[in-house]
Amino acid sequence: MKNLKWLFLLMVIFLADFAQGQIYSPWPYGYNRYPYTRTPYGNVPFVTYESSGHYFINEEWLDGKVALKDGKIVEGYPLRYDLENNRLEVKLDDAIHPLELKQIKSFEWYHPDSKLISLFVNAFDYKLDGVPLVGVYEVLYEGPIKLFSKKDVDVYNSSYVTGYNSIRMRESASKEHDFFFSKGNEVFKVEKSYKDNLQVFEPHGSEVGYFIKKQKLKMKKAEDLVAVIQHYESLISN
Repeated sequence: MKNLKWLFLLMVIFLADFAQGQIYSPWPYGYNRYPYTRTPYGNVPFVTYESSGHYFINEEWLDGKVALKDGKIVEGYPLRYDLENNRLEVKLDDAIHPLELKQIKSFEWYHPDSKLISLFVNAFDYKLDGVPLVGVYEVLYEGPIKLFSKKDVDVYNSSYVTGYNSIRMRESASKEHDFFFSKGNEVFKVEKSYKDNLQVFEPHGSEVGYFIKKQKLKMKKAEDLVAVIQHYESLISN
């Protein structure tokens, strides 16, 4: 009987660790979509191979899942997003194949160290001042108002003289990182001054503004922006 009790205890501990390892959690909320089942090669609609970019959201390859706009799912392959060319790269064995952004509805990838999953949506499906942007938004928070993060890269070339009749070309890049609030399919860039963001929270803009000022929240910190959205949620639920 004592041995059976120990066996039962070990099974409980094992199942608890297993469940924890499967948490889907693009901070700060969670789903359970890992592990992935690899899609057969023939079902993956790759475009013709082109040269890879040099600037990525994540440099490392991460296993993930892609939801295509035609309803198909591609999963179980290493992914990385090419910021320079705005396309998703999929690694099949030793070959790299791109998926065009126009094919993609959303994608996610799994971080094995933190056991978290990052979720991205196609920016073209949302409008900023009536105009869609090119690229992807990372979903940081989901609710009546979502919080997005968007990374972009600006690549430019310059030349300089190194000696007699000798010119060297140098490629440089500057990375940009912005936050956006989203209501429906509209997005609003988060401005540095909190007062410029209050229109998103109407008819509770004044209450949200008072909360931001009282709590000394910053408009460039993801955790502070989540706190703002959650306070707004508490106002509309009353």
